[in-house]
Formats: sequence, C-alpha cells, structure tokens
Amino acid sequence: MIQIINAPLDKNLVVVWHPWTWKTVAAVHRFVRLYKEGKKVLFLCYNNLLRQWILKVLLNEFKLSEYIKNNVRTLDSFFGKIQRKYYSDEREPKYVNKMSLEEINNLIDYYKTIEQYDAIIIDEWQDFSLEILENLEKLTNHISIFMDKLQIINVFLWHTSIDYEFLEEQKDYRLLFLYKNYRTPRNIYETAFSWFVSENEDLMYTESIISTEWKLDRVKDINIKEIVDDIVKFWETNKWSLWVFLNKIVNVENLYSIMSERLGKSNVRMYTSRDKEEDIDFHNKIIITTFKSAKWLEFDNVIVLITPEDRGLENINKQLFVLSTRTRNNIKFYFLNDNQL
Repeated sequence: MIQIINAPLDKNLVVVWHPWTWKTVAAVHRFVRLYKEGKKVLFLCYNNLLRQWILKVLLNEFKLSEYIKNNVRTLDSFFGKIQRKYYSDEREPKYVNKMSLEEINNLIDYYKTIEQYDAIIIDEWQDFSLEILENLEKLTNHISIFMDKLQIINVFLWHTSIDYEFLEEQKDYRLLFLYKNYRTPRNIYETAFSWFVSENEDLMYTESIISTEWKLDRVKDINIKEIVDDIVKFWETNKWSLWVFLNKIVNVENLYSIMSERLGKSNVRMYTSRDKEEDIDFHNKIIITTFKSAKWLEFDNVIVLITPEDRGLENINKQLFVLSTRTRNNIKFYFLNDNQL
C-alpha cells in the first residue's frame, strides 16, 4: 500500500484487486499525499455516500481545508458542474450514463480550456469506460485508477469496458496490486469465490447448501413470508445491524412495507445511493436497498433476495460475489420460487 500511495507521477497508475483490499483507503491516502505536496488533485468516486465518507476522513482525520469539497466528486456531480458552466440556460444536468458520447466530448473540450489538474484519482474505475478515461486524460498529465477486476455495474450508452491488462499494455500504465483482505472472513470469501466466480459450473442453480459453520448459506425455493419470518428471527436474536439487499427487479417498497409492519418503522430504513451518510442510522437497523446502492458499503450481516428474473441478469454471478464481500460476519442468499414481491 505504501508503494501505491507514494508512486511517482511520471506514469499513470492502475491499482487492482478485490473488494476487501481497501483500495479506497489507498486512494484517499494518495490524494492526501499529493494535496499536501501542493498538487491540484481531483478525486472521482462512484456514489454520494462514498463521497461523504471520503470528505469526513479528509476534513476530520487529515484536517484538510473545507475547500477540498470541490475536488472530491462523484462522476455525475463532476459532469453536472461542467454542464452548469457550459450551458447558459437553467436546464437540469444529465446523469453521465444518459449522455451521448458527443455531449461528453464537447463538455470536456470546453472544460479543458478553463481547468487543468496535476493528477486525477478515480475510485471504482471498472464502472466507467474507455471513453470517459480518454476524455479525462485531456484534463491532466497523470491519472491514478483504482479498480476491482470482478465488479461491473454501469453500462453507458456508448460503453467500451477495459481491463487492467489493456491499461498496462496499450496505454503504458504502471500496474500495482493489493492483496490483503481487510474485511471479509477468509471462509466466506473462498466459498463465495467458488460459487460465483468459478467458470466450471452454473453456480446459480447448484442445489447444495454449505454448512452454517461457514457463515455463508443458500436457501432455494422459498416464499416471501418465510423470508420475512427468518429475517425477523435473526434480527431479534442477534441484535446486530442487519442489511437486506435486493436486485433491481424486486419491488423494494413492498418489502419495506412488510418489514415495517413486523418490526416497526423505527427499525427499518430504505436506502438509496443518493442518501447522505449523516442521514442514516447504522446501528441496529434493517436497511433495505439494491445491489447498485450497496456499492462500497460494508455491514455486519447481509441477506440477498434473488428472483427468477434476477437469474437472467448479465453478470449476476459477479454481482452476487460482490455482495458476498459486503459482510463482516454472516451472509444468506434466498432464491425466491416466483416474483412474489
């Protein structure tokens, strides 16, 4: 990690490995080091909750100036800022994944005439694209990319995904790896890897259930009432913060209504990626959210609901592997026998 934080700016940098290796922590420390050297640095990250956490660390732990807020952005807020400067009217800024490549090019060609950076740091790079990278290269002489080779979420209208081998071989990036697991217990990680990353079997339809001593479990063909009963019992017994994840196919509002009725509204909360960290009570709550909103977060316990429709989603096994790495203690997957929500 020290090698990553202190890597020189003579070559662009790509840092790779899995969700539990503290890539974001390394990225933040690299940002601080460059900032304290007097460099003008832009930090781009995936969602607003992650941005709030990064700012809290920069302001409270590293005692950086409040002005640093302008240099830590989500990709959407960064392009939103450019759109407000570029367009003279009061139009609502577009999200990046709703913009055409021509719009992206025009905005960056305009912005490069008024702003340049000594370095740009990008966290969760795998959710961006080659086209975004080539535009950001117009704004700086150095880019540091932090990416997970197994996570993919965003699909842009003009998306060309790239991996770290391409960056190293075709664009001459310096390649460094992070290996140490700082979050997920080894038995959970290894089991999840064998279920969801192996190329030798269709893991979504495997019938076997791992022993509970692994702290990772799968339950197939179950209805929503049984799931709610199980969740309530688990929460009441353990009194840990319990987080329920659902893929985008599932009706989140219905589950929220059911859980609130059983446990009381004060114990259940819906969460989206646009919520701010200070608005969320992380203690002894059941949080209902989606896979996309769960990006970067980590919890004591994770429950994943999977509908028949979810099983046909592209990259579903990679998504389930990522969710497996969100937990510190326990995780359970429920395979619904029909879309009952």
